[in-house]
Amino acid sequence: NALAREGLNAPSEVLRRLNLELIQRSGDQPRFATAFYGVIDMRDNVVTLAGAGHPPVYVYGPNGKRQYHSGGGLLGIFPEDSFDQHEFVLSEGESLVIYSDGFETAFDEEHDDNQIHQITPNEEYINQFETLTNDAASTNLDEAMIRFVQNLDQQTGSLHQTDDLTAVVISARTVAQQKIIRKVA
Repeated sequence: NALAREGLNAPSEVLRRLNLELIQRSGDQPRFATAFYGVIDMRDNVVTLAGAGHPPVYVYGPNGKRQYHSGGGLLGIFPEDSFDQHEFVLSEGESLVIYSDGFETAFDEEHDDNQIHQITPNEEYINQFETLTNDAASTNLDEAMIRFVQNLDQQTGSLHQTDDLTAVVISARTVAQQKIIRKVA
C-alpha cells in the first residue's frame, strides 16, 4: 500500500497506538477522546481515514454526499479496541468535511415560542455543511466560511455552547492546480 511505501503508519494503527498511550498515561483518572486521523496522498487525491468514537465525516460534491463512520470506540477506554479504516478518492469538485460533535446542538430546530424548549441534537448542521461546500464551489472557501460563521452566530444553539465547534473543510484540487502549487512553493 502507498502509506507503507512512504514509511507512514496507517491511520488505524496510529489510533490504536494513541489509544494504548492514553490508557497507559491515564492513571487513576481515566480520560477519553474522540478522533479522526487521516492521510491525503496529494499525487492522486487518495484519502485514508480512521475514526475513534467521532461523528462521521462527509464528502460533498457534484454527485451528492458520502458518509464515512468512525469504526472504533472512544480513545482511552478499551486497550483491545480496533479502528476501521476507509480509503477513497477525493475527486475534483468534492470537499471533505470533518467536524466536532458540538455542531450536533448548535443548529437548533424550530420550536413554538409558547413552549419550554431544550436544545436537542438534530441533523440541521449536516445541511449547513452541504450549503457551505456548495457555496465554496460557486464562490470561494473564504467567502463561504464567512457566511457559514454568520449563520452559526445567529443560531440559538450556538449560544452558551457546552462543547467545541470545530470544522475542517478540505477541497480537492485538479492535478494541474497541484502542479502549479508545487512549482510556486
